[in-house]
Amino acid sequence: MSKRQIYDFLRDLTENNSKDWMDAHRERYEAAKQLWVEECDHLLARLKKHDARYEPVTAKDTIERINNNLMYHAERPTYKSHFGFAPNQQKGGGFYVSLSPTYSFIAGGYHNPDSKDLKAIRAAIDERGEELLKILKAKRFKKVYGGLEEDPSQLKTSPRGYDVDHSHIELLRRKQFTASHRISQNEVLSDEFPDIIEQSFLAIKPLNDFLLAAVGR
Repeated sequence: MSKRQIYDFLRDLTENNSKDWMDAHRERYEAAKQLWVEECDHLLARLKKHDARYEPVTAKDTIERINNNLMYHAERPTYKSHFGFAPNQQKGGGFYVSLSPTYSFIAGGYHNPDSKDLKAIRAAIDERGEELLKILKAKRFKKVYGGLEEDPSQLKTSPRGYDVDHSHIELLRRKQFTASHRISQNEVLSDEFPDIIEQSFLAIKPLNDFLLAAVGR
């Protein structure tokens, strides 16, 4: 079976996002999901070579539920139109792959840190800001991700306790510390896909390690 079946299923699900349709195509969903679990098993094996924190994680642990949480987001469709690979068992220092017919991507970093973790990250930037800048300027990181994603929630002034003239004020103003890049369907379907994931992981690992150390994980 080909990974193309995953795209075919997700494309049809996007156009027919209802419980009735899913019930009628449950076997297709299970087949597509199994293909993705097997792929995630290969991806996880690559990541475990570089990070011992992934040792206890299984491929099934990395798979997102297909159902959307409608209790708090009633406006969302019944089902997600993507498959995700989320191997992280802790907040912060994350790595994520999203497979979708419309927009597939690889991402990492820390999205929406709570107030405690944001305070810890800012303290780390205050103390070791040059280290973080070196990570963000590294050739491998720049080649894969370009830089950190824009942060529309960042402060317009300095955080409490930090001077507006701080040498790392632009980083201190941030509330998001994420980076991502798009991947094509051809890349996902190619034999090189595990290589792409592994190299993307290695490119963002120094940032993840910095963030994990900052929040004490």
